[in-house]
Amino acid sequence: MVPHVISNTTADGDIQRHSPFKRNCTFVADRTRQARRNGMALRRAGGEGAIDESQCTLSYVSWRWSYHPLFYLNASAHQGGVSLAADGSAIAVASNQRVQVYDLVSGGTVRKLEGLGRLRTVALSASLLVTGGFDKRVMLQKLSSGTGLHTYMPNSATVRSVHLSPDSSRLAVGGDGSEGRGGLLELHDTVTNVLLASWSQEKAVWIVRLSESSHLLAAAGYDEAVTLYDTVAFIKIKTIKYQSSAHVRGPAFIWSVDFSSNGAWLAVGCWSGTATMFHVKSKSEVEEVAMVTCSDRVYSVCLSHNGTHMITAGRNKLVSMYDMAAVQEFHIQRNSQLSVKSSGTVSTVGTAGCNTDTAPSLAWEVISDDFVYTSALSEDLKYCCYGGVSKTVAVLDGRSGSELFRVGMPGTIWSVTLLHDSSTLAVGGEFSRVVVIDTARGEESFRLPVTSTVFSVMLTSASLCFADGSQVTMFGKGGNQFGWTDQPSTLVLVDIVRSLLSTTEDQMLSCLSLFINRHPAIVNGWQNNKSLLTFLVQN
Repeated sequence: MVPHVISNTTADGDIQRHSPFKRNCTFVADRTRQARRNGMALRRAGGEGAIDESQCTLSYVSWRWSYHPLFYLNASAHQGGVSLAADGSAIAVASNQRVQVYDLVSGGTVRKLEGLGRLRTVALSASLLVTGGFDKRVMLQKLSSGTGLHTYMPNSATVRSVHLSPDSSRLAVGGDGSEGRGGLLELHDTVTNVLLASWSQEKAVWIVRLSESSHLLAAAGYDEAVTLYDTVAFIKIKTIKYQSSAHVRGPAFIWSVDFSSNGAWLAVGCWSGTATMFHVKSKSEVEEVAMVTCSDRVYSVCLSHNGTHMITAGRNKLVSMYDMAAVQEFHIQRNSQLSVKSSGTVSTVGTAGCNTDTAPSLAWEVISDDFVYTSALSEDLKYCCYGGVSKTVAVLDGRSGSELFRVGMPGTIWSVTLLHDSSTLAVGGEFSRVVVIDTARGEESFRLPVTSTVFSVMLTSASLCFADGSQVTMFGKGGNQFGWTDQPSTLVLVDIVRSLLSTTEDQMLSCLSLFINRHPAIVNGWQNNKSLLTFLVQN
């Protein structure tokens, strides 16, 4: 900002000073003060040496200030807000549903946050950011913070299954017992990090699922039964026993259970070669609706939003979709049990089914290259995904079964899951990472390193959760905390880099490049007075 002086003698001895803040400011001064001000103005204008005030005449002094911008910010603040940190280190700009914080030294983006509604106001200090707007929330966050990794250490030798409630506030965990004896079943509050309940299990738990309301928990595994628990009263409600079948030899282990999103239907896949659908009328009333018989062990089942379609997959290398709408309609109209005869709290699945007119109808079927361990179906039937021993995730059109694309993995795939809006697919298995795939582009969007086989992965709008050996890891949380789609904290990225130092350079660069592509501002993040870029160069 450079001042320029224009001097002109006036006849009446008045001085008019024009400033960029208040124009046409006029006052009368005596000759001495006037000369002193003229001299000051000349010196400020860049004149050298002392000014002889007696030689100065009355002058008309005009101040013209030139402003030189430091940089330009490509951020619209229409009906938004702007806040400057008191120490001049950063500026925050809120516009639409996003707020961005810029470093005023480099001009780089330090933090980018997405809101649930239009953001109208923002306040910034050297370390804190406050935002508010049409989402009816006021959020205070540390500038150095971001999406974090949260670890749970259940008393388990190996965690086999994890499942989150839609709002990520409840976490169900199932697996082997400590030292490989018995099983594990736990329910955690992820907001307070409190263990809500733990139920003793005689045998390993392979699958856990929470209902949409989170009021019901289904658990199954090597005890050849599905058990329902009340997650409000923390009590066991009902046990549904399975038996070995004549056409498929071996035990009746259960590897897959799935609730429909509307909470009214439950599907169970059994090693006995059956996939059974139940009607969940209430917590204590669960009735069998239909059973699909497969030629070999069923490893995976999943339901559409309202349960009108069911996917089965398993050892026979077939992925099949069944239309269950007629079965549901028949059951609801009759409002009677088809094959489950309730007696106390224990029931046994029978072999009776619907009549021919109301039996499940096969919508489509595809053949995999090898055994299929896991499958997922989007709520709107847009996508069906599956994987297994073939080391490939196949993504199909959910309505027709036609293949859309495939993504290869380094090892056997044990778990796939789809986000509720079908936009994202997460994959885990016998390889050193959890992979997240953009279904629209058919490409990997980012990954997280792991240390053990991932038998289960879960994805919500706020959290990416997975079983990593004997522990459970959540990347992002719900509520007022950062979600998995937000910018990660610098500390988390530093920890990820350190965990990758023992891997190849290509693996490290691939992981980091995916993070930077999603969140370019992370390179400007600071931790312990070092930027992430500095840390990467030094290591």
